[in-house]
Amino acid sequence: MRIYVASLLDYSGGMLHGRWIDLEIYADTEAVMGEIRKMLDESPCATRGLGPAEDWAIHDTDDLPSGVEVGEFTSIERVCQMADIIRQVADREVIEAVISSVGPDFIEWESPDFFHDRWVTKVDSVNDFLYEEFQRAHEVADELMSYINLDRYRVDAEQDYDFVRLYAGYGVVFRNV
Repeated sequence: MRIYVASLLDYSGGMLHGRWIDLEIYADTEAVMGEIRKMLDESPCATRGLGPAEDWAIHDTDDLPSGVEVGEFTSIERVCQMADIIRQVADREVIEAVISSVGPDFIEWESPDFFHDRWVTKVDSVNDFLYEEFQRAHEVADELMSYINLDRYRVDAEQDYDFVRLYAGYGVVFRNV
């Protein structure tokens, strides 16, 4: 996971000057800000006396899970917090599916529990999940399951679960919290 931070003095001066910062190496706010200060100290426009290089912006990101939104002026504290949660959750598909399910504006980045509390499982088929879930909840023998209308059960299950279809034909199941 990386962010590209650019000097706005150089950007305004028609130059591209910045640095990719690896959030795996520079994991806390202080370390990232130290790298930003180093980048600003090396500003070509500042060394030519065109002003102090003090302002910066995030101009790009690399290797973040889909749906993770980092804008130009997202605080470094927020970026480090997001990167820390991503590392703790450790499964990109979980993060991407939760974001797909609830929307990027409703993600809480304070704790990995936001993701873990919603995650249930990956499934090849929602019907297989419903079959197993119904059987477990109602202790129905295999030979009787063919008499169960899983389509009607699915309507009830959608009150408790959110089914998100992912690529490659399988999906994930989340608890509606």
